[in-house]
Amino acid sequence: AMPEIAAARERVLVLNEVIFDWRGEIEQYDTVWPEAVPRFLSINGQREPIIRMRPGEVQRWRIVQACHESDLRLALAGHALHSIAFDGIPAATIARHDDLVIVPGSAPTCWCRLVSRANTSWRRSPTIRATRRRSGPSHVSSSAAIHCR
Repeated sequence: AMPEIAAARERVLVLNEVIFDWRGEIEQYDTVWPEAVPRFLSINGQREPIIRMRPGEVQRWRIVQACHESDLRLALAGHALHSIAFDGIPAATIARHDDLVIVPGSAPTCWCRLVSRANTSWRRSPTIRATRRRSGPSHVSSSAAIHCR
């Protein structure tokens, strides 16, 4: 194991999909089953939380995919995610991913390093995107973002 991973700050990221009706209210599950209902992704209960990272810092992220049916594609713009475990089981090798597809109920553990960039403003800071993609006539795509700064 790399010493910087062992010493890395650990975060838990819970990805969830919030489903609501045309009035903006969260209803009973059976009333919001149709794919056309509005929905958004949340990370730790927020739409766009901020993760504090210093340039060059390595963090270990324990990710919980808590959506009820949607696969998510997770990516950190301009950076790689390195998977080190899945569902609590250490990976045989560390794999590099530009994006990572996470199925409901899974819990990958990854590390990432924030690339040092001079004069990076909050608006241009690296953003993690968790995107829900469904195919077919009721295709819906939504995303949540984490701004690293």
